[in-house]
Amino acid sequence: MSTATAAPRSGARAHGTLASVEIDHRRRRASVKGVELYLSDGEFRLLAALAKEPARILTYKDLLEETFAGAPGGSRRTIDSHAARLRRKLELRGMPNMITRFHQLGFRFSEDSQPVVAGGGA
Repeated sequence: MSTATAAPRSGARAHGTLASVEIDHRRRRASVKGVELYLSDGEFRLLAALAKEPARILTYKDLLEETFAGAPGGSRRTIDSHAARLRRKLELRGMPNMITRFHQLGFRFSEDSQPVVAGGGA
């Protein structure tokens, strides 16, 4: 099965669906069951990073490299804050427990949230 990618690259999917979460990288938008999620840039980057490899625990180091790539101000606390807000927004859209936190380690999508290839492509 193919997964959504964190950033569109030449030949990579720019649009993907993970469970009922749809990610459109070109427009930097995400939706749940067709209803748009209003995400900050950091929340979107975190969602994209987690969607890249669902079911894999991404460590704080992985997430900092993936979401803040050398930008100043990135820390574990920043990741925790973005993740808490993202989880809350997903829960409000009827998608509780999609993101699992592993104390002092990192985050992953729940195992029951397996990737599904979406209709859009690069």
